[in-house]
Amino acid sequence: MTNKRRYVRYIALIILSFILFATLSSCNARPLAQSKLAKTEVGKVGKYTVLYEELYFLASNYAKGLTHSSLTGEELRKAIWDSVNENITENYAILELCEKEGIIYDEKALKEDVEASIAADIESEYGGSRSDYFKSQLKVGLTDHYVRFITGVNLLYGELASEYRKNGTVPSSAEELVPYIQKNFAHTWHIAVFVNDESERADKLNKIQTAKSLLDNG
Repeated sequence: MTNKRRYVRYIALIILSFILFATLSSCNARPLAQSKLAKTEVGKVGKYTVLYEELYFLASNYAKGLTHSSLTGEELRKAIWDSVNENITENYAILELCEKEGIIYDEKALKEDVEASIAADIESEYGGSRSDYFKSQLKVGLTDHYVRFITGVNLLYGELASEYRKNGTVPSSAEELVPYIQKNFAHTWHIAVFVNDESERADKLNKIQTAKSLLDNG
């Protein structure tokens, strides 16, 4: 793995840890045990199999968020379905694009990076307690298997961008890349960190500023 690819993965690990912790602490859902049910196949996106754990987590979270909107009845059900469908489809679209570039989800190096990301989260957010980490998942209807999956997808997404620049699909220099993105893509940046206790605010704000600095510097 080149230094450039290692750098991209490092940045992705940092930003992803903010996203995952925000997810784990953002809402409550009925616990989904790390069980056979969680890994039941519920559908496919292309050649990829969608498991119950993914559908359940996305549906319960979007349902909770959209319930506070002005939508009701069939409009509400359609909004939830559209949001879930878009999110699931996006995950597997990323995997398919990665495969076309020879970036495979099951490679050993990726599994090591996923483990490093999760270990860093457990250490920084749960004081090294895997028990507390699993309890946080149960509160929001997550499973460790699904957390590892979305961690892997997001890490590959960062690597895909690096590969596109390396093979010339997109410009490699920052001077050319920004105008290229502005011309060819709809884009936005969101950095969200949820604060559960007022005493956490300063630390969380510092994490946002760190993430923004990393983004601003490429």
